[in-house]
Amino acid sequence: MTTINGKKIFVINGSGGVGKDTFVRFVSEFYCRLTNKQVINYSSVDEIKRIAKDIGWTGSKTERDRKFLCDLKLVVSEYNDLPFVAMREKVDAFKSSTDENVLFLHIREPEEIKRAVREFNAITILVKRDNILHITSNSADDQVFNYDYDIVIDNNGTEADLKEVANIFVTDVLQNKIRIKYIAKVRVLNWNFRLEWLYMKTEIRTQIQEVPVYIADDGTEFNTEAECWDYEVENENKSKIEKAEKLRIIELDNVMPLINKELYEDHTYIWYKLTNENDFRSVNEAYLDGWNFAKPLKYPSIMCVKSDTGDYYGNAYNYLLSDCKQATEKFWKQMGYKVTIEKEWFID
Repeated sequence: MTTINGKKIFVINGSGGVGKDTFVRFVSEFYCRLTNKQVINYSSVDEIKRIAKDIGWTGSKTERDRKFLCDLKLVVSEYNDLPFVAMREKVDAFKSSTDENVLFLHIREPEEIKRAVREFNAITILVKRDNILHITSNSADDQVFNYDYDIVIDNNGTEADLKEVANIFVTDVLQNKIRIKYIAKVRVLNWNFRLEWLYMKTEIRTQIQEVPVYIADDGTEFNTEAECWDYEVENENKSKIEKAEKLRIIELDNVMPLINKELYEDHTYIWYKLTNENDFRSVNEAYLDGWNFAKPLKYPSIMCVKSDTGDYYGNAYNYLLSDCKQATEKFWKQMGYKVTIEKEWFID
């Protein structure tokens, strides 16, 4: 295992939607719990996304968007090598940090992966999932498999299976071990193989075996560490969700915000009244995947959260009422109208 003062650097790659960020999130949960050290997740396209947003990219990930980001990265890299320079700065900051021990670098292009391995002594990881189509609409996604990776993670099982793999991976990292392949799927015996055993001699033997039992803080017992961990996390999240629910504006449920962002009718929209920053923090912490919620510039404020699962556990994005107001005024101004929006009544 390559280490830098006890620190580990991994380059992770895979087609869109195979579970790379989910795997890193699970690794972060287990690693932080065991070591109290942080796991950092950084993409070589982060700086490109920032530039893209400045020139109108909305954050969507259509085939057209992916090609746009890929082409933009090629142009910027050729001009001043900004994506790799920014990544090198991230690595330097990681090396000097006292509370960060594992760094994941998301890189698509094989040549850039080779460069990262050479400069950062990184270990490479490929995440695969058989039911996800390989994206070929842009050169970056198209070249995902054009590299000989150190580790391959076959993510063909459930999310719980991937979490088990992440747990094993963290254990290996802490022991400075490395496996060539991790498989996240349930093993099923071949039926013909099982038939052969029906004709073999059978003996009944009694074995005494020690079986580990994982016990939660409230005394509930589980057969696997992942189940126990899920239970503990769920209990902790209950109190966070209860705080957020007290701020919820029920009468505005599923009212879609008027804003120039990509919205879908099959998503859930929940509105919250925020009196101060503590209220914002309560809502932000209640959503497990709402890490990048935009903070209001002032309080009180009204905030909408879009969720793709209808609860607090899926991907979530927030929109501020103040942004909706600005977007509305900008739209009508472009149409030649002057619109003034005034508050008529206050939401309880």
